[in-house]
Amino acid sequence: MFAWHGTDGDTTVGIVLVISILFLIFGTIISIYSLILFVLPGNKEPNKYGSGGSCVTSSTDI
Repeated sequence: MFAWHGTDGDTTVGIVLVISILFLIFGTIISIYSLILFVLPGNKEPNKYGSGGSCVTSSTDI
C-alpha cells in the first residue's frame, strides 16, 4: 500500500505486490507441507530396495 502512494496510479506496482503476496502464501504452504512430510514416519514394509526398517541391525557381532 505504501509503495503504491507515489506511483500516480500506475498498476505495475499493484500487480507486483499481488504476485509477491501470492508467492509468499504459496511458499508458506509448500514449506508447511514439506515439514509435515519430514515429521511423519515412513513405510516400514519391505520394498524392492530392501527391508522397510530404517534401524535394522544384523544379529552378528563384529
